[in-house]
Amino acid sequence: GEDLGVTADAEYTEYTLSDDDQFILIGSDGIFEFISDTEAASISSIYGNPTEACRALVGESYKRWIKREERTDDITAIVGFISKD
Repeated sequence: GEDLGVTADAEYTEYTLSDDDQFILIGSDGIFEFISDTEAASISSIYGNPTEACRALVGESYKRWIKREERTDDITAIVGFISKD
């Protein structure tokens, strides 16, 4: 069978926030398996509420996993909107 597992080696990008940034998006590899960074940002930007943005990302990711695989990976998303106060 297929080996499944967890690795402690995270993949990440360091980024300096700019005045134009509207939110921070953190996601597991299950989110980004079938959704590009740009598409995830587009999906997140539709919503004014971080909870709804997360639900949309997780829902879209789940649909794409089920369409392509017999199982899904961990699908976790965290979205934080940046206040411009």
